[in-house]
Amino acid sequence: MVGQLHRVNVQVAMVGGTAIPNAQVVFTPSLIAGTQYSPGLTYTITVTGTSTPQYPSYGMNLEIINSTATSPSSVGMFGTFGVPVTSNCQIYSYATTNPYPTCVSHNQASASPFMFTWVAPSSGTGYLYCDVLGVNLNGNVSGDRVSGVYSLTLTPYAASGIQQQEVSINAINVYPNPAKENITINYTLGESGNIDVKLYTIDGTMLVHLLNATVNAGTQSHQLHIPPGTSKGVYFLKIEINGAQKTQKLMLL
Repeated sequence: MVGQLHRVNVQVAMVGGTAIPNAQVVFTPSLIAGTQYSPGLTYTITVTGTSTPQYPSYGMNLEIINSTATSPSSVGMFGTFGVPVTSNCQIYSYATTNPYPTCVSHNQASASPFMFTWVAPSSGTGYLYCDVLGVNLNGNVSGDRVSGVYSLTLTPYAASGIQQQEVSINAINVYPNPAKENITINYTLGESGNIDVKLYTIDGTMLVHLLNATVNAGTQSHQLHIPPGTSKGVYFLKIEINGAQKTQKLMLL
């Protein structure tokens, strides 16, 4: 593995716990089949540190690179990091990380997840590496605990026609969930068609018709508005795309 994992895990006063932390990395919308990205789509990546028992705070470092070469000069950024979503992390440019590629890391120890955006490239294979650092903020560096490296190989999603439609109906992503006023639906189609979205109460009564639209092939995203005054609780979204249907439970806050 190439990269500067641990490079910016500094200037956090820490003393040890006994638990080895784990890094959890989640893409929103979800990667297709767990590893395939939709070319050109913007993802929100969430990194969470976990352990038993939990540390009061964590640090993190994540990079997505275009090669597994052993020489840093042969490795570059894969895709593009966008912006931090949470204030506990920042994007470190190549000017800072040289000779290693751009990365995202903490700028302060935090108990909250680290969130930032990443724009997938148009093609190619990428390699994601991430670690987290468990800290207890007692002012001594002698006992900090670093996770093992979480790794993921990213490949482009390139199915077509009926095969892509069948996969994408299972890969529809609805977020946030729980939600308040708005939800976003993301998916990928191999051919143009129609999407229909309805919101039902838990007893099966249709509450509102949220969307009926003709869409083109490719990656699609729709922001839908929950009607004002809708009661809090559990609902169901019925999503139909080109005749294929999916029901998604939705919690409203």
